[in-house]
Amino acid sequence: MAAPGDAGIVDTLELRGEQVSVEPIYGGGRLNVLLIANPNEIKESGVATARSDYEALVSGEPVIRATFDIYLSENTLAYAKEPCVPADTAATFFLHVIPSDPDALPDARKQHGFDNRDFHFDGRGVIFNGKCMAEVNLPEYDITRIRTGQYVPGEGQVWKAEFPFSPAE
Repeated sequence: MAAPGDAGIVDTLELRGEQVSVEPIYGGGRLNVLLIANPNEIKESGVATARSDYEALVSGEPVIRATFDIYLSENTLAYAKEPCVPADTAATFFLHVIPSDPDALPDARKQHGFDNRDFHFDGRGVIFNGKCMAEVNLPEYDITRIRTGQYVPGEGQVWKAEFPFSPAE
């Protein structure tokens, strides 16, 4: 919402038929700073970036094909799916990283033998044009295996994949 003295600016933009988002950044004394953006341009730019990133990702070979294809690039694990709808990403993703040396694990994870990197798609991924992808950074220590998939708490696994880890060259 704009500061009281900014109504003229907002009205002018609305009268010109511009579809803009106006967000106050700072309001104090006689100085008011507003962020004015065209959400359609921002959305189009985001979709173009996502499309480009997705095409680059799937141009390679996945380390495993499952409900989501899984790609490995340096120390990043990426998930991709087409077709994809929001319901495909609703379940929690589990990611268990098994190190070569169990002593590399944080103390709280040593008894389990793996690092738990579970995540929700909303915080790591994007859905656009019937496609979706998410990325997760992997820990710096040497990894032997990775287990991943999705589950619904209290109901169980939706899908699961397990594979030996071999870093991309």
